[in-house]
Amino acid sequence: HMALGTGGAPAAADTTLGGEVSKRQAVTAASSSTSKTVRFTATFNSTDSFVTATKNLSNVALVNSSATGTIFCGATYASSSCATNQNVNASYDVTFA
Repeated sequence: HMALGTGGAPAAADTTLGGEVSKRQAVTAASSSTSKTVRFTATFNSTDSFVTATKNLSNVALVNSSATGTIFCGATYASSSCATNQNVNASYDVTFA
């Protein structure tokens, strides 16, 4: 699953993302973009009411559950405003050394 939030980078022991929006989305695709990189994608549809008011999204994480659970990886990014009538198409690349 993928989570979006309004907070900072997740800590190693976190089970939720800082400022996490109300609904996590199942990862809809996992593909290899190179021999050492896997790309996870998810779509957050406005019809699913994943935000109930305009939010400034600024973090993302891959998690093992649709509720609380282990965060596999996460990061922050420059915040972006998201209104209740907007969809978000998200991707997260994991690169192995």
